[in-house]
Amino acid sequence: MVFVHNYLTFFISLAIISLLSFFITLSIIKKSTLSFLLVLCKFSLFTIYFVIWSHFSPVTLIDDQTYFQDSLEVFDQAETFRFLFSKEGLAYLGSLAGGWHIGYYIYNVIAFYLFGASYYAPVLLNILFSVCTAFLFYKTLLVAGVERKFSLFAFVFFMLHWDIMSWSSFINLKDTFVLFLTMAALFNLIKMKVKGFNLMNLFCLLAILLIFQVIRFYFIYFLLVTAIVYILLVKMDKVKSRWKGFIMKCGLFFVLPLGFYVVFLYAFANQLATLGAKSNVVFGMVRYMLTPLPFNIDPDYSFITVASLLHWLFIPIAVYGLYIFTKRHYKNLMPFLIMALLLTVFYGSFSELQGPRHRIGILGFIALIQALGLWEILKVIGSAPRARLGNS
Repeated sequence: MVFVHNYLTFFISLAIISLLSFFITLSIIKKSTLSFLLVLCKFSLFTIYFVIWSHFSPVTLIDDQTYFQDSLEVFDQAETFRFLFSKEGLAYLGSLAGGWHIGYYIYNVIAFYLFGASYYAPVLLNILFSVCTAFLFYKTLLVAGVERKFSLFAFVFFMLHWDIMSWSSFINLKDTFVLFLTMAALFNLIKMKVKGFNLMNLFCLLAILLIFQVIRFYFIYFLLVTAIVYILLVKMDKVKSRWKGFIMKCGLFFVLPLGFYVVFLYAFANQLATLGAKSNVVFGMVRYMLTPLPFNIDPDYSFITVASLLHWLFIPIAVYGLYIFTKRHYKNLMPFLIMALLLTVFYGSFSELQGPRHRIGILGFIALIQALGLWEILKVIGSAPRARLGNS
């Protein structure tokens, strides 16, 4: 398979997206040199892979090939862009997708229109959306009252996170876009709680739910449960009795999501049957969070070797970060935790969904606790020399 049909178009597209990413980064960091270096690192793997690496050791999986080939068919069929949203076009997309999950085919075709009908086009668009996700991550932390210094650190950490870099730089999958939509939903939900009800935030949430209907339908359900649990827990802050409030919150936090989850399994039994065999949820959750073992990775997934090693190395840091999260940021950033718990239980229930790819959906929470743990460790390391100087 040819990954790049026209290198002139490739480099022009790369320059445009890099420039957009630079301005997004500059709007946060405020330093042009640092923003340039960050964007340079962000696009380095993508550029090296599509210019050199793909010719000798291409990364190809089943899903990405299906998305690409089917989207090319749609692109060839579409005489105009309006075809995608016509009755005929939607019927054709539905036949390819085997249902209503047609959103990522439309996403691919839009990328072809923008950057050329080559494999790199939707991958490049995914990288742009990963930058936008980092932007929303930063804005969410600020809205939640997190200090700006850490929010900047978390932004850089998220931009260059090994999982994001691995899954968005080489391969054409929808998980990066799913992460963007999830982060956008959590941002609007938290902003409405902190800043008060706003019609624009509500409109954005509804739009995100509609997009999820054609991208990954079950995220709608989990986002709604997250919102309900979050709102009720916030209301319980008004309970005066400390222990009574604690017991009610614990009951709500665990019982209500579990109840919704059981209802979800029965309500969507037919659709969920296509996701494969169910597994022991406890062992499945552990496998979902830890797989794959470093240096024991299928050759087709060799591109995540470094990411899997770093994921394991950061486990103690993430555990420490989780402790910091519960002590300092639990109240306003609670939706991150609720959504992560719901998806962990869900993916832990299906053997076929317990890989690192589906962990991208909760990367916002994972990156948050990893960044919190690392930030606190760096603060301790940085304060030690100053303490010695003060005592000398």
